[in-house]
Amino acid sequence: MAEEYDLVIRGARVLGRPSDKCFDLAVDDGKIRKLSPHVSAKGEEEIDAKGRLVLPGFYNMHFHLDSVLKVGDPRYNVSGTLWEGIQIWAEVKNKLSEAEILSRVERAVKWMAAYGTLWLRTHADTTTTNLNTVKALVKGRKEFKDLVNIQVTSFPQDGIETDPGNLERLEKSLELGADNVGMIPHNE
Repeated sequence: MAEEYDLVIRGARVLGRPSDKCFDLAVDDGKIRKLSPHVSAKGEEEIDAKGRLVLPGFYNMHFHLDSVLKVGDPRYNVSGTLWEGIQIWAEVKNKLSEAEILSRVERAVKWMAAYGTLWLRTHADTTTTNLNTVKALVKGRKEFKDLVNIQVTSFPQDGIETDPGNLERLEKSLELGADNVGMIPHNE
């Protein structure tokens, strides 16, 4: 019986190999099993790379899915500074529902996956009074696990000592399922 793989990518340029040559990649169980100028085996799925470059999936190690796609709402960051951006975020973050956040997260995650990002570490602002940011991102991690591996970082955007409830909310975010904790020490 002829050898068969889950996926065979044909005619691809590959990093570390001569750029003027194309290769076939045979993939089984999510791993490259063969890489050669020609793989005679068939794939359950086959892709003609047409000489395009094949790369491993990308990592995005710092992102803010809770605030993604909010530009201009409630207003634009006219100065273009981080501090004005944080101020604008403060004006809107407590008004966001989990459903609204998840709707934006879905669009962003699908775009990221389409462009090759398969691992993502996102910050979830824990200084929101209702922690909807954390709740939504923890749900998003589960909902979109087949597209992107999401790690949720509890992030006290306004600092811990700036509000008596921030430490309690930070601890609660871990109980809700956040994976780790990030800090903003220059904001304390």
